[in-house]
Amino acid sequence: MGLELVRDNVANVPWRDEDQKRYLRPVVDFWEHRQLLVHKLLSEVGEFLATANAKEILEEAADIYEVLMTFLNWHGLTRADLDRVVTDKLVERGGFSKGLVYERS
Repeated sequence: MGLELVRDNVANVPWRDEDQKRYLRPVVDFWEHRQLLVHKLLSEVGEFLATANAKEILEEAADIYEVLMTFLNWHGLTRADLDRVVTDKLVERGGFSKGLVYERS
């Protein structure tokens, strides 16, 4: 038996085999939802790292972002809150694009 968290509106889009929609169900409780989100995040990060195709990278990044937003929303945080922190950190400390390493012996 495999459980996979899917996007909320997936039942509204056409499927190759519409009969498979019968296996959709709501999560049982918060803890199942949280466990499935953690699994989804790890799975999506793995898919993101495994692809070199720009379109697929964007697709996987979007999935990762939505999983993160669900976690943030549970804490009353919004996209605007995240954007503000990202911007503040970029201004104060920069990003990770240059590849700077702190190596201590």
